[in-house]
Amino acid sequence: MKQKTLDRLDTLNSDLDTLEKELRVYANADLNYRPAPGVWSVLDNLHHIRLAEGFSHKYLEKKLKGGISSMKNGGIGARLRSLSVTIFMRSSSKREAPKMVGESQFPEHSSLEEVMGLWRQQRSDLAAFLQEQPDELFVKEAYRHPFAGRLTLMGMLGFFDDHLIRHKRQIARTLRQLNKN
Repeated sequence: MKQKTLDRLDTLNSDLDTLEKELRVYANADLNYRPAPGVWSVLDNLHHIRLAEGFSHKYLEKKLKGGISSMKNGGIGARLRSLSVTIFMRSSSKREAPKMVGESQFPEHSSLEEVMGLWRQQRSDLAAFLQEQPDELFVKEAYRHPFAGRLTLMGMLGFFDDHLIRHKRQIARTLRQLNKN
């Protein structure tokens, strides 16, 4: 299960590479464009996703300090919670982002290279962290999603994927607004 999880993370990294290639055609000024007050720029969206993933990793580190013996094995409940995250993330329903990964945490201006560099380092750190973990962790409900509850590590990576897909739709809307101006 460990290798399957690491392979999923590699796939997520490939998706990140593809997104960066798609966005490289835009100037950083365009990627910082906010269509209206309270509407995130492309780079705001990227910062948000990166922050959410970073806090997920920090949560795992903290949770694992207590060991894994008290963690439940993932089962149908964890799969259903993961599915609920997927359904929500792929729907048009809205939910306010937690403050720790919200607008107040975004820089006023940034660059694609800066965000992607931070994100890639974060993903590399997560891969190294996961590689060090015992095999039995990969079947446990080790991760706690803020809204859905306990998920396995594969469920966490499913959230990462769904979260990126959701925000790519927002990014596309922002880029359409930019192209209208």
